[in-house]
Amino acid sequence: MTSKFENFIEGFLREYAKLKITQNTFSDVNNEQLLNQIINNILNKIEKLSPQKKFKQSDINDYLKEITNIINQNSNIDLSKYNQYFDAKFNYGKHGGSELKKLIEKFGFKEFANNQDDFFEIFNSVTGIRNNIIHQDTTPSLSNEEMENYINKFCQFSDDINEEANKMLQ
Repeated sequence: MTSKFENFIEGFLREYAKLKITQNTFSDVNNEQLLNQIINNILNKIEKLSPQKKFKQSDINDYLKEITNIINQNSNIDLSKYNQYFDAKFNYGKHGGSELKKLIEKFGFKEFANNQDDFFEIFNSVTGIRNNIIHQDTTPSLSNEEMENYINKFCQFSDDINEEANKMLQ
C-alpha cells in the first residue's frame, strides 16, 4: 500500500508541476520554489557531468544558458520545456512521513504539510509494517477495521492535497 501511495504522490507532484508551469505565473513563493528546483536540477546535471569528464564544454554552456534564460526572463519564460528537471521522486531507500513531508514541501505545499502531522505518523506506522514484512518476513496482525482505517486515511490525505493543489492553481 505504501509503495502505491508513494507512486501516486510522485505522479501527482509531476502533474501539479506541469499545470503550474502552464500558468506561467511565478510571482508567489510556491512558484519560486519550483523555479529554484529547476535551476538546482540543472546545476546537478552539470555537477554530474564535470567529474566524469565525459562532456563537451558546449553541453555545460547549454545548461548555463538555460539557467540564464530562466533568471533573465522571470515571469515571461516558457517553462514547459523544463518539466524534466522536476524531481518528484522519493529518495531511494528512504521512506516515511519525514520523507513525504520534504518531498511535498519542495513543490510548495509547506503550509499544507505543517498541518499533516497526524497523517505523517500514520504513514510512519504503515511504513514500519511494510519494512517488517519486506526485511524481516513478518506477518502483521492487522484487522480488517485497521486496514480500512489506514486506507481511509491515505484516501483522505490524497483528497486533501488535491484540494490544496487546486487552490494553489487558481
